Amino acid sequence: MLSLIFGLLLQFYLQNQLTAYKQQILRKDKLTAELMVNLTEKARTEKSGTVRFDKGTVTYQMSDVSSNQIEFEVYLTNGKRIHFISAVRTNPPTSKAAE
Repeated sequence: MLSLIFGLLLQFYLQNQLTAYKQQILRKDKLTAELMVNLTEKARTEKSGTVRFDKGTVTYQMSDVSSNQIEFEVYLTNGKRIHFISAVRTNPPTSKAAE
């Protein structure tokens, strides 16, 4: 009876550990993709293109529906694919200090 209770507790513990590990991997992949999108968004010069990183590839293009949105498709080297839609950032006018 004691071994049955111990076995159930061990199974419950291992299942929780496995779930936590999978969630950690998902968070890491999403953060990696977000970082790749941020770097791509800052460096892009055209309406569409592809940027390659050591962790994957980002493909981007302006949305056909609205010209104020840009779509990013991130393909990670581990096979995951993550899609982002972002508002197009415009550079705010720089103000010069009065001399």
